[in-house]
Amino acid sequence: MSTVIVPKKPYRVVWPSALNSKKSISDGRKIPISKCVDNPNPQEIFEACVKNLQFKAELQPFKCYPRDFTIAGRVLVSKESLAAANPPKKKKKALLALIASEIAKNPRKDPAKSTPSSSSSSPSPSAKDKDKDKSKQGKKNKR
Repeated sequence: MSTVIVPKKPYRVVWPSALNSKKSISDGRKIPISKCVDNPNPQEIFEACVKNLQFKAELQPFKCYPRDFTIAGRVLVSKESLAAANPPKKKKKALLALIASEIAKNPRKDPAKSTPSSSSSSPSPSAKDKDKDKSKQGKKNKR
């Protein structure tokens, strides 16, 4: 009988659900709510790992979370870069808390708030306002 040795994975998998404060533990949250962020996306996690924490990471945007297949995207963080970190991050929960704190430090830019409105002049009156104006004009003419 031969023994099969399975090699260990050279990376840690980080799913957005593990950092989401709106998820329960049974839904996949791995760290306390006080350390989580609201609805992180895989791109934010990737940027926090690569740009802020200087970890080697890979973004896989089309991989789906096994517990909820509607959530797409995950980040693979190299264990080599975690071991080289100061201090080394050997525990997954410590890594998740660190990533969540980096995401919280750099709030996302809301594109809806940052784009200027298309018409810089005063907004056009609505249909109700036009009807009110017409009824006022009609009353003036009757007098």
